[in-house]
Amino acid sequence: MGKKIKTGHAENLGNFEMLIAICNELGLVYNPSNQEISVANLKLVYEAAKIFHDAYIVELERASLEKQKRKVLFVKMVKVAKKSLAFLESTGASEESKGKMRGWVRKITGSNVRVKRLANGKKDPAHKSNSHLSYVEKADTFDWMIEFYKLEPFYAPNIPELTIVSMEALLNDANASNSNIDKADAKVLAKREPRDKCLYGENGMVDLAQKCKKYVASIFGHRAEETRSMTKLYFRRMVKIRG
Repeated sequence: MGKKIKTGHAENLGNFEMLIAICNELGLVYNPSNQEISVANLKLVYEAAKIFHDAYIVELERASLEKQKRKVLFVKMVKVAKKSLAFLESTGASEESKGKMRGWVRKITGSNVRVKRLANGKKDPAHKSNSHLSYVEKADTFDWMIEFYKLEPFYAPNIPELTIVSMEALLNDANASNSNIDKADAKVLAKREPRDKCLYGENGMVDLAQKCKKYVASIFGHRAEETRSMTKLYFRRMVKIRG
C-alpha cells in the first residue's frame, strides 16, 4: 500500500516553505533567469500567502463560533415549539387549531415525516424532507406560530418560556443570529478570494512551485537527488481560479 499524501491549503504552504529552504541550500547554483522563481520572490509570495491564509482562518473560526451559537438557539426553539404545542393540546382549543399547530411544529422538527421510496425500497434521492433545513425558514415558521398564538384565546400559558413575550424574544435572538452569520460568511468569502488567488491563481504559489521544480531539473537532471528532493513535495491545486 502506497504512502498516503496529505493535501490541503496548509500542506501546500508547508511544502512551499520547504521548497524555498531547498533552493536556499543550493546556494549560487540556484540562479534562475526568471526572477519570479528567485528565492527572494518565492519568499515574498510565501509570506503573502501565509498572511492571506491566516486571515481567512481567523474569519472562518469566527463564523464557526457564530454557527455554534445559532445551533444552541435553534435547539431551544425546537423545544419551545414542541412544549407550546403540548400546552395547546391541554386546552379547549379547537381540533382545527391544534392540527394547524401540529403541522408547523412538524416543519420545525421534521418529526413524523414520511420518506418517499423507490420501487426497490431505497430512499428516493429526489425526496425532500418536510423539515425546514434552512434556519431562516425555521425562524419564519416560529414567527407564524407566534402570530397564531396571539389570536388563539386558549393560548395563555403561565409557563415563562412559553409566553408570547418569551417566544418573541427567542425569535428576535434567532433572527439576529441569522443576520450575524450572513455577515460572518461574507467576511469569510472576502478573505478567501485573495488567499485563493495568491495560492492558485496565475503565477501564484502552486504555479511557481512547478516552475521551480522544472528549473532545478534543468540544472541537475530528473533523477538527481536535488531534483528528487523537490519533486517529492506535493502541491495540489485546491481551487480553480477563473479569469
